[in-house]
Amino acid sequence: MLDFPSKDASRSDPRLDVLCDWIEASALFSGTPVSSVDAREVLVEDKVCERQDAADDLLADVWRLLRARQGLLGDGSPFRFKDQHIEAAAAWTDVPEYAYCLAVSYAFWDTPTGKSFGSDYTEQGELFENLTQEALAHIFPGWSVHHTGWTRTKAQKIKDVVRGVAGFLGNAAREEAIAAWDLDEANEAGLDMVLMRPFSDTAGFAPLYFMQCASGGHWKPKTSEPHIKTWEKLIDLTYAPQKAFASPLSLLDGKNKHSILKVDGIMLDRYRLLSGYRTGKPWTSPALRKKLVAWLKPRVKKLLKQAAS
Repeated sequence: MLDFPSKDASRSDPRLDVLCDWIEASALFSGTPVSSVDAREVLVEDKVCERQDAADDLLADVWRLLRARQGLLGDGSPFRFKDQHIEAAAAWTDVPEYAYCLAVSYAFWDTPTGKSFGSDYTEQGELFENLTQEALAHIFPGWSVHHTGWTRTKAQKIKDVVRGVAGFLGNAAREEAIAAWDLDEANEAGLDMVLMRPFSDTAGFAPLYFMQCASGGHWKPKTSEPHIKTWEKLIDLTYAPQKAFASPLSLLDGKNKHSILKVDGIMLDRYRLLSGYRTGKPWTSPALRKKLVAWLKPRVKKLLKQAAS
């Protein structure tokens, strides 16, 4: 199995969502089934649990949550169960969307893994935004998705980002306000994605969401973004958009309620974003799948080497 996540909170108060990510990552990236006995041995040896019976009680809850996760993705789940074993239903390269989200999540919970992945989150963030964009197109057929396009490798001035969003919405940009915000550090003003359900008329008042995508470990401060009042100053909006937040972590089955409430809008965590797996068919583009696999390969290699040492 992969190393048990190293963060202190995981050991002093083991979280079910962390344990599930650890077990899933062990099964998916090694290609080897993981049993509750395997997990129990690690929990006792690492002194996460003092006794075997305490570990068994904890793992009973973990296994229930793992099965619940499988149910969210239906027959397209990357995992299957045999008695008290969980195993990958496919190679991780065949489910790169899930593998990406799981690797990022495990790296968040395990400090050595996070460090081995590197401190530059540019490519990781861009991949997640591209994944979110394609996921939204699948989840919301008939809706229009606009990616603001600001990245560290393809930086745009805030005025270009705002004008792009305004053009997508068919609203006027407020040039005086843009000039006041035309600073290098303004970036995309907290907005990564715009989701709109257009109508055939031009009256406006269409369902509209402004979204923040956060792939890194420091996601909690970003739950307050984007700041809608700022965007109301930058664009002549017909009405205030609703907010949305996307994360590759599994946030709806853990102790994250307080942070999620700060989103004040739609939360799209791993299982909502990856609900395309329920179709049993590919739902992302070949180009994105290729990029995800290329990003993952050296990192999966590090995961397995770290576990073997």
